Amino acid sequence: MTRPQPTPGMDPHLFEGSTPGETELRRLVEQARAAAAWRRSVETLRGVGESEDGVRVEVSASGGVVAVTVPDSACTEGGAAVTEQVLDAVMAAQQDLAAQLRRSSEEAFGEDSPAARTVSGSLDTRFARAPEPGQPASSAVSGSAVARPRGITGPTRASSGVSGQT
Repeated sequence: MTRPQPTPGMDPHLFEGSTPGETELRRLVEQARAAAAWRRSVETLRGVGESEDGVRVEVSASGGVVAVTVPDSACTEGGAAVTEQVLDAVMAAQQDLAAQLRRSSEEAFGEDSPAARTVSGSLDTRFARAPEPGQPASSAVSGSAVARPRGITGPTRASSGVSGQT
């Protein structure tokens, strides 16, 4: 009888030596349960941001835009200015979401835990504004918007989309 070959890329010695004891296995299972519970809890988070001219954006837990409100007063400077205000509001909403995710992971796993540090580190790069074409990556900034954290934990209206405001 031939011995099965290890899966390519898998260390064939991975399971040699001491195996985790009952206490270690319980700890690992508990960590997995805590991570799953945290993941479920953050799925309903929403980030909200507003530009200096009152453009308001709401993002889902993934950071995707779910609502944009552009007041007429934000349109007086033309399309390019509105575009910049929308981008600023998106960035502010994503920063608001990132702050909520950081706070939530610290509460769930502990402020100095490896899991909270991993979440925080991934957020530092996930919601960064891309640099303008031709500019170095280090020049990317979050814009002039001010995130206005509102602690939103669910949708704020029945439908999402783009709406105008007078």
